[in-house]
Amino acid sequence: MALINYRGFRLVALSLLPIDKTTLIYGSSDGGQHVRATNNKFNTLMEQAAGILNLKAHLVGMNSKAILHAAGDIEGHLGKDKRFYLVDFAR
Repeated sequence: MALINYRGFRLVALSLLPIDKTTLIYGSSDGGQHVRATNNKFNTLMEQAAGILNLKAHLVGMNSKAILHAAGDIEGHLGKDKRFYLVDFAR
């Protein structure tokens, strides 16, 4: 997201990511009711990042559970362009 001021005009630019509810592969988009960790490559990348940050893996979820290396409400997506996206990690 960017705020651009140009000659008295203000514009907010926001990127549109190629993700939706069907591309979720890691974390939860419904407050922890259903948690996913379904892509081995992405799981490994998250484990490596957690190691650098000294974060411990933990079991997350209510109806469906998964072991995550980040907050339970984080969202990892395999975008429609076959790239990985990590969103909602403000925690």
